Amino acid sequence: MRHSLLIILTLAALFSYSQLKTKTVVFKSTTWLHGLLYRSDYDTIILPGENLDLNFFKNRFNILYSFPDTLIHEKYKNQTIKLWALNTNKDLRNNWFNTYIYDQFARLKYFSYSGCVSCSQFSFEYNIIYKPTGEIDRIFDKKFSKKLYRFYYRKDGQISAIEIYEDGKLSTKITRLT
Repeated sequence: MRHSLLIILTLAALFSYSQLKTKTVVFKSTTWLHGLLYRSDYDTIILPGENLDLNFFKNRFNILYSFPDTLIHEKYKNQTIKLWALNTNKDLRNNWFNTYIYDQFARLKYFSYSGCVSCSQFSFEYNIIYKPTGEIDRIFDKKFSKKLYRFYYRKDGQISAIEIYEDGKLSTKITRLT
């Protein structure tokens, strides 16, 4: 009796797990060095219903790693927010801050990191340009890293490709193939 119950529970668990809606997505990541093709990698990812938004690409492909997780904050509409890492010490020799600027639609349109004398990471200032449909068109830093991220979308609104330019030259392209 005990073995029968164990077999039934095992089969039920396997059957229910196989019923999960999963999606397989294939990506191609192409890298150029000094304008010459360096390599192309293919990556097959199984997604259990995950949305392919900017956070997915940030986490999976390690791009824009300092990008905030949320683009829209209703309470910050038309505001500039400056957050110091340590509230007690507002001195750039030992502390740093992040700045976030939101537009009239409460969308993030600028984010920066100040850096500090003893910081291991360089400063950056990214501007975000949106399409009239509300999707991100490009994200760029003209001052420090000189990087530009261009976004392309499928008809369903999910990101289909991201092109990364460094000093005006295409350095990486991540393309969704399926």
